[in-house]
Amino acid sequence: MEALLSLSKILGGIPSSDLRNIARTLKIRGRSNMDEKELKSEILKILKDENQVFEILNNVPENALKLLDILRDHEGQVDRRVILQEYGMSYSTFRKYLEQLRNYGFVFYNFDEDYYFIPKEILKILNDFIREEEKSMSLGDFLNEYVSLEQLKDVCRDLNLKVSGRKGEIVERIVKSGIDARRILEAFSLSELKEIAEFMGLIKSGRKDDVINRIIEQLSISKVKRYTVSQEKEESKTERNTKKVTKDEALAEEIALFIEKNFTPLVYRKDQKEKDLEVQLWRDLTTAFGLKGHSVEYEKMGKRGRLDIVVDEKIGIELKYKPSKSDYQRLIGQIEDYLEEYSKIIVVLAVSSSSKPAVTNSYKAKLEAKGVKVIVKPV
Repeated sequence: MEALLSLSKILGGIPSSDLRNIARTLKIRGRSNMDEKELKSEILKILKDENQVFEILNNVPENALKLLDILRDHEGQVDRRVILQEYGMSYSTFRKYLEQLRNYGFVFYNFDEDYYFIPKEILKILNDFIREEEKSMSLGDFLNEYVSLEQLKDVCRDLNLKVSGRKGEIVERIVKSGIDARRILEAFSLSELKEIAEFMGLIKSGRKDDVINRIIEQLSISKVKRYTVSQEKEESKTERNTKKVTKDEALAEEIALFIEKNFTPLVYRKDQKEKDLEVQLWRDLTTAFGLKGHSVEYEKMGKRGRLDIVVDEKIGIELKYKPSKSDYQRLIGQIEDYLEEYSKIIVVLAVSSSSKPAVTNSYKAKLEAKGVKVIVKPV
């Protein structure tokens, strides 16, 4: 293997399609009109900026961070067979999270010598900002991290335990009951177990007992790595972010807070449920922000498509009523287009109590990873 290459050297040698894919993932505005030289310049600005790279790492799933950790342990480059073996998860999981890192421009592949590597600037940032903690994966940790509040309540009902309380209280109640992990996992449906297994980076195929066995085996691992930022770097990051808050960001935060506190979805017509909620939200925002001198437009047609509501031509708001998986997938594509045109995007998900929290949380995380503010409202 060769010495680690710089970002400039690497980006100068990859295909134009890869450059554009990285630019799209990094949400570089106006990328569709840039040539290769301009794309490379904009990508370098982001990936050489420690603060921006940190923000990306802060939203990268832990399973992806594990891959970066292996590369860091091997001083930035590692043979494909070695990284597969050390990663210890299914090949499909490996490919999924590796692809995320490649899309960000963090990881590259040497086809001739069959190894993965990271640019030297990224390795330096990882060493400067990321430290590892080791923490036992207890039953309580598992329930807090991988199980939603509604699922915990369902478990309590199945086990004849008290249902009320906050998430931490319910977790403590389940742990103190002394009921073993297998009995708790049996309270979940197969589809819920598969979702939990997927979030844990495990193979999700097979019968219910197969999935439960994999989860229990994972829990039996004595140490699980966590990735956090040192206190010194965290304080430094907070100071920088405080200085960089723009008027658009402040307005987006104010709007999001208003929606979270004051918007209660009400459906009147069976044939136009989503339209009802869009109009209701538009009227609420017009009353609250129109009087403050802000423009609040309904069904605003822009260059990249129609948004439900747009405030001051900069803050876009999209509402989805009881979205299906296909609605979520389509929304993720739409968001990428909207971010080309608007400073901030807020997504309001009006979900029913019967919807699966794990599915909602999964897509909420995917949207938030793109820099979108997501608000979940029950209907």
